[in-house]
Amino acid sequence: MKVIDLKAGDLLIKNKEYEKAIRLYLDAFEDDGKYTIDPKVDHYNLIAIKLFILFNQMVVDKMTIPDRSKVLINHIYDNAKVLWGEYPVLPMQMVNDQIVEFVKFAYKTFLERDLITNASLIRSIKSGEEISIDVTKNAEFLHFFDPDFIYDTEVQKILCSPNTLNPLSKSIIANLSVENFFTELRSIILKKCANEPKKIDNNIELISLLKAISINCFMTEYSWFQNDEEIEIIEKLYKSITERLKNDNKIYICEILILSSYKLLHEFSDIKEYILKIYEKRKEIKEIVKAQIIEIDKEIEILDSIENITPIEDEISLKVQNQYEIYPYPRWSSDFQIYEDASYFHTKKNQFPLLEKIDVKKILVAGCGTGQHPISIAAFDKNAEIHAIDLSKKSISYGIRKAEEYGIKNIKWFQADLLELKKFNEKYDAIESCGVLHHMQNPKKGFDILTDMLNPQGIMKIGLYSRAFRDQLKPIKNFIKDNNLKKDINSIRQARKLIMTSNIKGAYFDNYDFYSVSSFIDLFMHEQELDFNIIDLENLIQDNFNFMGFTFPIAIKDHTYKIYDNLFSDDQNRINLRNWDILENDEKFLFRSMYNFIIQKNK
Repeated sequence: MKVIDLKAGDLLIKNKEYEKAIRLYLDAFEDDGKYTIDPKVDHYNLIAIKLFILFNQMVVDKMTIPDRSKVLINHIYDNAKVLWGEYPVLPMQMVNDQIVEFVKFAYKTFLERDLITNASLIRSIKSGEEISIDVTKNAEFLHFFDPDFIYDTEVQKILCSPNTLNPLSKSIIANLSVENFFTELRSIILKKCANEPKKIDNNIELISLLKAISINCFMTEYSWFQNDEEIEIIEKLYKSITERLKNDNKIYICEILILSSYKLLHEFSDIKEYILKIYEKRKEIKEIVKAQIIEIDKEIEILDSIENITPIEDEISLKVQNQYEIYPYPRWSSDFQIYEDASYFHTKKNQFPLLEKIDVKKILVAGCGTGQHPISIAAFDKNAEIHAIDLSKKSISYGIRKAEEYGIKNIKWFQADLLELKKFNEKYDAIESCGVLHHMQNPKKGFDILTDMLNPQGIMKIGLYSRAFRDQLKPIKNFIKDNNLKKDINSIRQARKLIMTSNIKGAYFDNYDFYSVSSFIDLFMHEQELDFNIIDLENLIQDNFNFMGFTFPIAIKDHTYKIYDNLFSDDQNRINLRNWDILENDEKFLFRSMYNFIIQKNK
């Protein structure tokens, strides 16, 4: 196989020289005149994903690239299930990029077919500019001449292509224009489902699209804006379905799908029994019913089995508990690989060579939320005993259900207040508490309690909000406060809508937490939060711990370390906190995912 500089391809994409980039990626597949795809090889898989993001069949047809290249592209699309089936968890940014490119192409195609009348949108499309929120912020920005456009075969090729369905089904999309596009599309389909459900039901493509929209709306916890007309139609449709069921009349699959695109099926109690009766036979709704009814029922069933090991009496603790009982965070669906021979210490030692040897047998996750954190640890070390505690039983029940789903059995789950954990009378070799201490009135008190529970030379991973980044959120936080916006679901939708249509500028619109209800509340409307700077971290740990280093998301880790090494070449272990403080002053978004750091107890 030829050696290809893929970074050159990335640069070409950045400069919007797409055809050159495509040619370069295609060359990377060429071997003795043949093209191959082997998703088991990272190199191939990476290129295939890039191609998949870049291409839409109709785009390819218009491009001036060789026929044999088109054959390869067709092969990639024919085998999309390989990329999206066997490897369902793709980097979120790649998924995001794909759907953004799709929407741009959809705009252009709709304009060519005289389907758009919004003057600002037309100007942006014609000029080749990014479709900004300023253009699409009116919520209902796609003013089509005729809603029947969804039956147009050419339009369906776009709307129902893998470029649409796969990203919508796999990930929340962190892009305002994309959200507005599908919000409007959902509204159009709603009206069609209400007026001519049989026609929708008989259209396989539209049913597939509606299913993907339903899945995405569930992932966002129904954060998309709903106008009064839509709410009224949903209420009437639900009433109609209920009446028809009483008379044993037909219910259409599209009706179930559209209901599930606006509200949890679990909340439509009068038709729940009917849905559960038919879902096994109807593959179009099977996945949705499982997520929106069956798994929720399972979590409710689990609640009574969760052991409470401490009182919860602190005023702030009670407020935080209430928030997460109503809005468990995060609702996640990532897949985990179970490692056979890994251990907690070995995994951490690979990242932080300065760690002194310790046999980690018992681990505490203090503030486990919905279980993603302890389950990810258990996936690496199935021999460790893991205790997971949280204020919220509803969050814990989600985690227990997910642990059962993955066959993970080495986690014990407890409801508890970190402030009362001394009463638990346990000692641990490792403690992880990420995103927890900064939600306490006195984080130092919580940190000291965890310190006392850690064995000598024990390892602790802590996650705390960075003041430098959290300051960037103040415009939205102040906007919410000034407008007296509440935390119920309708208010959250309204809050998001008002923010989208305001003149507020900032980086929050590419933050995934802006796009689902529980994460939006966690990001902008939390009951209690404090933030820190790096000097605060130094003061927090100085007496009892040695600093081992920061952890970063994979997407930015190598880049961040490279910058640090260039600036501070004398600190090869990257453990000088004063250096990191200097770096953060220049890079305000460096710790947007919190200060996540590892420390080791020195006595």
